[in-house]
Amino acid sequence: MARAINPTISTTPQVVVNGEGGSASIPVSAVILNPTTATATVYVGGANLTSATTATNGFPLVAGASMNLDVVTEDIYAVTASGTQAISVMLLRG
Repeated sequence: MARAINPTISTTPQVVVNGEGGSASIPVSAVILNPTTATATVYVGGANLTSATTATNGFPLVAGASMNLDVVTEDIYAVTASGTQAISVMLLRG
């Protein structure tokens, strides 16, 4: 089953991919996209992703960048260093 969401990310980390329901044999697949028109870099990471201007422990997604992930059980979080940014997330569950 495929599902698309468009959360608005802020300086407080929030879950964008819920790992619940994934397994090693059938993970939750996700594509996270920061649109080409983005004005903020979005950082993507696990539960240890920090907030606000430090945004450590995450991978940066600049404008137009995307990330593909297979998630087994861990939630995936996103945060901006400043302001807010709408992103696109496509989820595929087996």
